[in-house]
Amino acid sequence: MKKEDDDVNRRLLLAVAAALALMVSASGMAAETTLRMMTYGGPEQIYYLDLIKAGFEAANPGYKLEYEIAAFGEYIDKVLVNYAAGTSPDVFLTWAQYKSQWAEEGIILDVTDRIARSQVMRLENFYPVIEQNLSYNGRLWGTPWGFNGKLYIANVDLLNERGLAVPDLAWTVGDFADYARKITRPEEQVFAITTPPIRAAGGETIQWFKNWAGHAWVSEDGRTVLVDSNEAVELVEFWRDLVLDFHIAPSGEYTRRPGASFLVTGDVAFKEQWSTITSQMARLIEQEGRLPVNWEFVTYPAAPRGQKHFAQGHLWTIPANHPDPDKAWTLLEWLGSKEADMIWSASQRTPPTMPDPDHWAAFVGGLPAEHRDKALRFIIDVLYIGEYAENFEYWPTYGEMSEIMGQQMVAVFSGQVPPQAAMSEARRLMQNVLDEYWASRE
Repeated sequence: MKKEDDDVNRRLLLAVAAALALMVSASGMAAETTLRMMTYGGPEQIYYLDLIKAGFEAANPGYKLEYEIAAFGEYIDKVLVNYAAGTSPDVFLTWAQYKSQWAEEGIILDVTDRIARSQVMRLENFYPVIEQNLSYNGRLWGTPWGFNGKLYIANVDLLNERGLAVPDLAWTVGDFADYARKITRPEEQVFAITTPPIRAAGGETIQWFKNWAGHAWVSEDGRTVLVDSNEAVELVEFWRDLVLDFHIAPSGEYTRRPGASFLVTGDVAFKEQWSTITSQMARLIEQEGRLPVNWEFVTYPAAPRGQKHFAQGHLWTIPANHPDPDKAWTLLEWLGSKEADMIWSASQRTPPTMPDPDHWAAFVGGLPAEHRDKALRFIIDVLYIGEYAENFEYWPTYGEMSEIMGQQMVAVFSGQVPPQAAMSEARRLMQNVLDEYWASRE
């Protein structure tokens, strides 16, 4: 039944694309204005962008859309080279990690006033968190794409085996520690999690600092590094003890089973995932012909200062040196429309950015009904409408600071350096980076 539904969905998308193309042809109007857009990826993106091209041209007679796909590793350099040469496409994708930097450097166009006047790209169409995603310093810089939130997925079979109930929304980090100790059997290669959430030193780590300590790595004015506060050190100690003393995550000493998979073999109780895990489940069913382990979505466990979930998204933007931004706005505005959101969702390229049930039903359409319904209830009602998702705001020195924190986390979780010493050293090095940044701007 699943494969039949999936085939129908694909045929429907192709039929929609063909019908849209016919509408353009039947209008009797030759394409007069060509607009160009650029994104990243490989040849597999052609399928999705052809659907976008057909949808845009149908909605905008007299316009023709061309697209360029740059390799992932070359994309950022290509954006910057094009901008410097004055050869940027009309619209390009700005990654979440570069929004603040490119806004500061004047590379992307401020579209706040255009969005305020638009009847197509309306902020009220989106989840409230999307406005945060598009904002920097109180201004709006594009239209949304690929917004995604993190959640925990619980292996219900493994919980039941240990006599544990699926956690409710109010569970805490103390509850998580109890679950982790009861579930973990490292000698049998059964673990509570795959990796501690602060080990990677990325945006998810910073979300844990905010939930636990009430602050990020840097103060709100961007001037002071806070990673060695008492609360921050307590956070690192919490995870260090669970990992090194109780072995709740795989390590060099206790490895996972050969071929282990969270969804298939179920050797782990909790895993932090993007909400796009739903499409991964659908592919598992399609490719292997079997359901994943029995699962439920659950929230991050509540820490002392919060329970927000890490979320981020990219945005479509106009180069600030565009000779005719009004022309480029035609494409950018449509990319923020309900029609565009439905195309991305139904093709399962990115999750919906809108709370429209039809968009979400299309995105998770490859799942059996009972799995689809529980996924939708959690993602729509809890993660987004319930406002657990919090947009993560990258800042210009984030990359350098992340490398520093990553090195210190390796030292902590390998048992080489205690948390207090590691966080003190991280603060010293990160503060040097921050001071240099502010000195360069004064």
